[in-house]
Amino acid sequence: MTTADVPAVSYSSSSGRWVLAITVLGSGIAALDATVVNIALPAIGRDFHTGIAALQWVMTSYILTLAAFLLIGGSLGDRFGRRKVYLIGIVWFALASAACGLAPSAVVLIITRVLQGVGAALLTPGSLAILEASFTPDDRARAARGMPALRTRCATTDDQRQPGGRPIGWPASSRSPDRLTSAWS
Repeated sequence: MTTADVPAVSYSSSSGRWVLAITVLGSGIAALDATVVNIALPAIGRDFHTGIAALQWVMTSYILTLAAFLLIGGSLGDRFGRRKVYLIGIVWFALASAACGLAPSAVVLIITRVLQGVGAALLTPGSLAILEASFTPDDRARAARGMPALRTRCATTDDQRQPGGRPIGWPASSRSPDRLTSAWS
């Protein structure tokens, strides 16, 4: 390894935090998309006049494709470059997400969910690989631990309520300040 190959990003630097944030957002959208469609399933069933079997495929097609292509996505990142495959995965995922939103039928939605899974499989393995390649050896473990911690702590929401039933919301959640501060520590 030459001096030019040695990563120079420190976990405590602003550029280190940007690398962490970008990789968390990328892999976070892939993880979030695995579950967020659950909320829309009743509306999808009504709008497309479809039964439970098609709705199960709307959910399963994404997860199945993501799992099937995850190792291939990592291998492509090793072969063609982590950053390049990660960016292709982000763009692919975004285009497939737009296609999902424009799907005129349940069959087209299932096909576009498969495409979303492929995009997620391209970007997900690149996230940790980018962290490993970007941070100094002393900060790699800390960044790798910070990634799932930050994603979990920021992506999960509590359905907490104030007296009277009014939602508190994420920023005012009782554990939210802990989420961000402990994720960066």
